[in-house]
Amino acid sequence: MTRVSLLCTINQSSFRAFCFVYYEDLELALRARKKGYFSYYLSDAQFYHKGGGVTENVKAKRMFFNLQSKILFAQKHFNYFSYLLVAFVVLFFEPITRITFEIFKFNFKSMAEILRGYKMLWSDFILMKSKVGI
Repeated sequence: MTRVSLLCTINQSSFRAFCFVYYEDLELALRARKKGYFSYYLSDAQFYHKGGGVTENVKAKRMFFNLQSKILFAQKHFNYFSYLLVAFVVLFFEPITRITFEIFKFNFKSMAEILRGYKMLWSDFILMKSKVGI
């Protein structure tokens, strides 16, 4: 099976909506693994990836999508306890460490972006939980 046909086969069932910008590569790798395929590390391969290209000018929204995807990925693929642990760390522990790091760098603009991103995440998480009745 060629790489292209493999990707088409694995991708026949569409990605969940959470794969907006982040975690789609992990989702694809996991689907391939579940179908019996393996990933290999090619140490001599080189490529250039300009990170943040799609969301470069919206840092708070980029953080929101990344953190939201992390929680939703854990919800889909982890057991319930592990999902709750990931959600707790992302929602409560990570913002403290991120803000503390920015305080030591005196980077108050970045702190504001972090707070905006987490405000979106907390709002989304509360809305998501109220929709499913948890």
